[in-house]
Parts: sequence; structure tokens; C-alpha cells
Amino acid sequence: MYRLKEGMYKEIKNTYPRFRVKELAEKVGIKSTFTSLVLNRKRTCSKMTAYCICKALNSNYEINDLFVNEKGE
Repeated sequence: MYRLKEGMYKEIKNTYPRFRVKELAEKVGIKSTFTSLVLNRKRTCSKMTAYCICKALNSNYEINDLFVNEKGE
């Protein structure tokens, strides 16, 4: 399971001033409430969801740029 790195949500908002959780959730295909929980580090997500979030933000991002693997897989 993957958790967003500490302080990464703030960096995302600074990098993309017009960032909206709802728009990201629609691109990824998940609920906006779940997206918000993941971005606020209150919930972990699968590798596929972490990958989709990365690519929806920027096609050059990789999972390790934004997320930490909590199980060490």
C-alpha cells in the first residue's frame, strides 16, 4: 500500500495553482472523497491508484516521486 510523502500535497498545490481534487479524481476514475483522504495522508492506496495519480498530475512523475511504499514491496 502506498501513502503520499510528507508535505507532497502542499508541493502539488504550489506547483499546480489551479489544482482541484475533484478534477484529479475524475481523471483517475475514483471518488473525490477517497482522493482527498489519500492526498491528506489519512488513507493508503494501491500501486495502480498511486501510478494513476502520478500520471494524471504529470506524465513524467513516477510512483517513487510522490509516494512511499509502506509494506516495503
